[in-house]
Amino acid sequence: MYIKELAHVEDASVNLQTLGLKNKFHGKAPSKSAYPPRFNPEARKIWDNLMVSKEFRSMLRTQGTMESQWRLAIAEFMKQARAKGIVAIQNSSGEERNKRIVSYLTQGRIRLVAALDKTELLTFVKIMKPRRTITKRRSGFTINSCVDLKAITTSSYGEIISRLGDNKFKKALGGGLQLQVIPGLNINLSNHPSLSYTFEVHQNPLIPIRGNTIVSDSKTLSFIEHKLWLPIVRANRFGTLKNPKSLF
Repeated sequence: MYIKELAHVEDASVNLQTLGLKNKFHGKAPSKSAYPPRFNPEARKIWDNLMVSKEFRSMLRTQGTMESQWRLAIAEFMKQARAKGIVAIQNSSGEERNKRIVSYLTQGRIRLVAALDKTELLTFVKIMKPRRTITKRRSGFTINSCVDLKAITTSSYGEIISRLGDNKFKKALGGGLQLQVIPGLNINLSNHPSLSYTFEVHQNPLIPIRGNTIVSDSKTLSFIEHKLWLPIVRANRFGTLKNPKSLF
């Protein structure tokens, strides 16, 4: 009897990249050859039997999307693995890959802080309404942080920007700024008193997994924010920031 519902899968979105599945299998139906590398090799026969079962293949075709097909296949695979006492997911911390990501983000953050502190822009403004968005990409993710700016001097924003003496910042007077600090990092300053920066990372972290658990997109993004990014921000704050406790 195959599984009829997917309530025990964490949410509607299963991140196949966290299972090590190659991009060429994304957007395609589950198949015998598309066995996620982080699945236990001892459970391979369970997957293979599912993929050649006419009854189960028929069930897969009733699903509305490829993502739904994968959710059903993974849920049934894990159910059968549990029934046989097999741990379906290999416990891999991805420590080396995550260290590379942290190193990239740390170096970028250090250079970002140095670049903005050098302009002294943050000595003329107070930041408000900090917001952060982490977005999953096909291969990797982006981190965007944005704050509103409130002038704490009588100078206009245009005068504040123009007095910085950096030609790249002066372009903000003409409608916006894109300052390339390092590859993959842009600082954007607009005339709408807001400041933002974006990091692009072209690799996905590997999330520690215990037992028969699938890591959802939401938990992947939470891991990136709370385990990888925020410790870097706390350790490398802007020295000229008027409210230094802000996690901008």
